[in-house]
Amino acid sequence: MNVLKSMFGVCSSSGEKVEVHETIKRIFGNEMVMKDNTDRHNQRMKYLGHVKENLPRVLDVKLSTAKGKSFKKHPVPPELSEMNDERRGRIGPRIVVFDATTATGRLVLVGDERVSVEALSNFATIRATACVYGGRWMYEVQLGTKGIMQIGWCTNSCAFSVDTGVGDTARSYSYDGARVRRWNVATSQYGQHWREGDVIGSCLDLDKGTMEFYRNGVSLGVAFSDVSRGPGLAYFPAASLASQEHLYANFGHVPFVFPVEGYQPLQAPPRRECARAAHLFGYLDVLLDEIARLSDLRAPVSGKRSKAETSKVAEEEVDLRVHSAQSVYNRPSPHDLSESSDLKGMSKKAFLMSLSRLVVIELARTLRPSYVVIAELLPRLRASLGMRTRKQAPEPQAAEFYAKMKSRNFIGLASKLMVDPQPRFCLMMDLLWTFLDEATLCDILEHCVVREGLLYDIVPQNMQFSDQIECLYLVCGLLQHRGTRHHLVRQVLFNKIW
Repeated sequence: MNVLKSMFGVCSSSGEKVEVHETIKRIFGNEMVMKDNTDRHNQRMKYLGHVKENLPRVLDVKLSTAKGKSFKKHPVPPELSEMNDERRGRIGPRIVVFDATTATGRLVLVGDERVSVEALSNFATIRATACVYGGRWMYEVQLGTKGIMQIGWCTNSCAFSVDTGVGDTARSYSYDGARVRRWNVATSQYGQHWREGDVIGSCLDLDKGTMEFYRNGVSLGVAFSDVSRGPGLAYFPAASLASQEHLYANFGHVPFVFPVEGYQPLQAPPRRECARAAHLFGYLDVLLDEIARLSDLRAPVSGKRSKAETSKVAEEEVDLRVHSAQSVYNRPSPHDLSESSDLKGMSKKAFLMSLSRLVVIELARTLRPSYVVIAELLPRLRASLGMRTRKQAPEPQAAEFYAKMKSRNFIGLASKLMVDPQPRFCLMMDLLWTFLDEATLCDILEHCVVREGLLYDIVPQNMQFSDQIECLYLVCGLLQHRGTRHHLVRQVLFNKIW
């Protein structure tokens, strides 16, 4: 009964209606305001049902009309079919991976995504499942080792063996940074020595018949200016690796580390899902502001506490979960309501928590592709920790803390975060852990940390290691949240990354 009293409180009917309308307008905009609602009682409960029913539809309308500036610049394409990508100049399935049936020599595909390959024999070759015959296309590989590998493109007619690989036949072209050479039957000097962790971009322009390679975003120049074109010729991404060499390919299933303007990924980005996630994160940002205004929520501190402090933290966590419970869909029983005449309306905190639940549950459906996690969630995590991104402005208080720690060379960062965690970031993580299925959130966090681990491995040209410092800072920022810390330490950091 006390729980219900904490969730339902007295509120004047007219005042509640105005206040709830304004809250909904701030969070979702005018599209979600109920225009014909004349009932002045239980406004919050009515709006929860309204948002639950209409949130997907409102998002669909926003995407179809493409009102935002970002959509005008990058129009949202129509939904791709489940199995095919019908873009001009491309043939093959929508999801692009390495095709094990085309492999020569002995090699192994590492992981479930089938984009990471390691050679077990003298010279093993494999190609992707999609090919291109016109237009401008690219893919990236990150080198797990720095030995002999020939990375490039080949046609279906190319026959490879343990002695010949990509670039050793007439209609295949490749670059080998271990020997600093380009290959198309004949070979000549080209490019730079590569290192373990480098990201090599392979760009094919079939409109001009040119092929160009990039190392960590820097062009190595045009490697081939006379790529064969014509009827029946289509090129697959392909790679040949010496024994024990390893690489990780990105055909577009996650954003490129170093995209090249004018070139498309072989796997189309899920722009519609990204746009949907951007809207939902916008709603969540306003909800965080609204919740923060109600009370200055402090994240749990992992140090020693008195019994009173421990009890208070426990009560705050229970309060968060109670407000997020199935009350969104299940009202109290008539028997419970009859016990007190005070239970006339849901409290504002319960209302905001229940709205957060609806938004986060919708986000869970949108964040299924790893591309959306990397493109939309990861920049927001960085911004909430005070770091600048191309998409998000840093949170001011977190940015001030980041600048302060950077000026001190991050000495004492871990202890500072543990003693005084950043409240907005921890509140966002609390909402994710509370409302998302645990397995879903664990997968999302793993995508983020694995991506940061890959970026950490890139050796910078200027040897300043600023990107590596930001990667470590992000991981430290994630570890300040207790639930996130427990999962990452047990399941990710030591088992899969370091």
